[in-house]
Amino acid sequence: MLKRHKSLTIVMTLCLCLALLAPVFVAPQAALAVTASASGTPTVSKAAGQTLGSIILDFGVISQGYHRAVIKLPQDFIVNSAVAVAPGTDQAALLNKMWTVAAPTYNENAYPAAYGTGAANIEAQMFSLSNNQLQLNIYSDGAYADAKFAISLSNTYVPSGADATINATIIKLQGDFSDSIVAVGKTTAGAVDVLRTDPMTWGDAGWNATTLAGTNIPIHVREDSADAWAVNDYMKLKLPKGFTWDVGSLIRYFPGSSALVTDAFTITFEDSNRTMKVTRTAASAPAIAHTFTLVTAVDVNVDEAAFGDVVATITGNVASNMSEVKLGTYVDYGYAITVDKPETKVVAGLKEQEISKVIMKENVATSLTNGRSVSMTLPDGCEWNAAPTFAAKNGAGTLSIANFAISPTNAAKVTGTITANATKGEAWMENAEIDVAVDFTGPIEIQFAGSAGINEKITVANAVAPITASADKKDLKIGVQNQSAGDITITENFIEAIQSDNAGATAELDIAAPLGVIWATMPTVKVTEGDLTLGTITRGTAVVIADNKHELKIPIRTQGTKISKIVISDIKFTVDRTVPEGDMELIVRGTALDQSAITNRRTAAKVIAANIITPAPDQGTVGAAVGQFKISSNIYEVNGVAKVMDAAPYIKAGRTYVPIRFLGYALGLSDAEIVWDDATQKVTMTKGDNVVELTIGSTTITVNGEAQTMDVAPEISNGRTMLPARYVAEGLGFVVGWDPGSQTVLISK
Repeated sequence: MLKRHKSLTIVMTLCLCLALLAPVFVAPQAALAVTASASGTPTVSKAAGQTLGSIILDFGVISQGYHRAVIKLPQDFIVNSAVAVAPGTDQAALLNKMWTVAAPTYNENAYPAAYGTGAANIEAQMFSLSNNQLQLNIYSDGAYADAKFAISLSNTYVPSGADATINATIIKLQGDFSDSIVAVGKTTAGAVDVLRTDPMTWGDAGWNATTLAGTNIPIHVREDSADAWAVNDYMKLKLPKGFTWDVGSLIRYFPGSSALVTDAFTITFEDSNRTMKVTRTAASAPAIAHTFTLVTAVDVNVDEAAFGDVVATITGNVASNMSEVKLGTYVDYGYAITVDKPETKVVAGLKEQEISKVIMKENVATSLTNGRSVSMTLPDGCEWNAAPTFAAKNGAGTLSIANFAISPTNAAKVTGTITANATKGEAWMENAEIDVAVDFTGPIEIQFAGSAGINEKITVANAVAPITASADKKDLKIGVQNQSAGDITITENFIEAIQSDNAGATAELDIAAPLGVIWATMPTVKVTEGDLTLGTITRGTAVVIADNKHELKIPIRTQGTKISKIVISDIKFTVDRTVPEGDMELIVRGTALDQSAITNRRTAAKVIAANIITPAPDQGTVGAAVGQFKISSNIYEVNGVAKVMDAAPYIKAGRTYVPIRFLGYALGLSDAEIVWDDATQKVTMTKGDNVVELTIGSTTITVNGEAQTMDVAPEISNGRTMLPARYVAEGLGFVVGWDPGSQTVLISK
């Protein structure tokens, strides 16, 4: 115990030492070059006393030491012209610190006082070099974050020869400054702006102008400097072909007042009211930049007007900062359907999957007629899980499509009724759910139709397959039992693609072989990647195949948290003589993949597991089969030798019945190996290690002690015991085939 305490003490001491040393290893924050910007670019006159935008100098981190730069305006400018400008003139009033916290402390030293020796953390001074140049000196006694200065350029003289854009140039002399150019203002000779603040969309009816608060076209006119619009100068606003100004609706306003502008401007109309001419008739007092608003409406000639943006062209002898102004957009009656996320992922085989939001908009009011129908049809392989609804978007009219109902004959189709009013509407279909067939992959499109005239096809989701299946393809021979096949691999395409629950029951994977092929033995089934868990594997009857052991059933106990892979190995197939040559395809299906259960769309994947070939003549039996029984004929063959029976085979309930004793002879049994118990009406047939027991009238057949169910029962006909040939032969290890042309049962080894 003492030794352990000593060790702990040493460890704690080392930790304490490292903690004390840690600050030594922290690298100091590197200083960044200053960022220069302007508080704005105001429009100024070419005169004295102009206020330009302030220059903002932002040191993300200012380093210790001296930092010097020259701030230069263009030639002939005079900075701070209110004071005598001479080299060395103190300009402290133009320099302001912009941080508000106490540290670092700051002092602005009057030039030429001692610099860099004060008590403040950051000291600065600014003085004139000439009329248009300043020098800024900064000293910092350490590294500080977010040191920011503003240089005011108020009371600046702007010469008559100034450029349209006024730039300040910053020239680095020392330290964290960098060379840069900042726009701090612009000049103008005076012009007007023409603005349409809220272009609208309309159809044939146009608008009626009433007040500024109503539905109208307000056009704002403003001078960018005093008296930019001289007396007797005019401006013309010309509409495109097919549009005219509604003369009777025109109203003129001063901002903030309902008083008509009648004393300074006159308005006339030309070119059959297509052009509005605004002429200034008198100067306004005081001499400042003025604004006013024209409120009017536009009329539309439907035979001449073109759909699209309605733009008024600006001409005249008044200087204007723009050549045109957009008033609105003229559109035809119609609609637009858009999809929020057409790439929305859904999974083949699952139910209740949400598709993308769909948005429907009217181009103009009443584009969609109230009461008319709209249908939405999904592609084959997809069905509506529940009837959706297009709900009106708040503030965008009352357009909606309600009362959708799923067609009783086609679950992929729903039909609803439009609700609309005189206001242009917009409606959304959200949270709509569909079921997707397990064999459907790719884009999912909705086809719109109905009496409303909507005819669109849009993509609302993309379906992906849950699994990928592959196999090691090998040759299998016709008419041969217990043949080894290659491994089969089933891989999830994403996590939890294979389900473990089906409406409260355990879901399963089913691997179905074609007719005439059975899983001869139980294969090995393992999860080789991922972590889903399996239940007890069985062989069973497939949904569409009546014969037993054509299907391998794999219960899924729990889903995985990783992408999983299932490998089926040690596979043996028995292939009868009815199986055609060529590729042998297995079908992968089951409730672990297919929970939508859409009719005739139940296959999740197909995999070519083998190549079926015909064996060489010296393999298996000689001739077509060991035994041949022809329907309604009392002649049968054993190894090619014709023999006579005292009863003929027949077909009943889709199964071929053959006399018990002659069937036994064809299978190589002796009389001693064919036992009839008259008391129990039971037949026992033995061949080697195989024992088959059947009872007259019972659909139970016992093979080597294991009870199985047949779909027909043995019977006595005309005093002869007749047995279903396939069940008996397969129970004794033979393969049964069928030649439909000659109606002959073929029994092979």
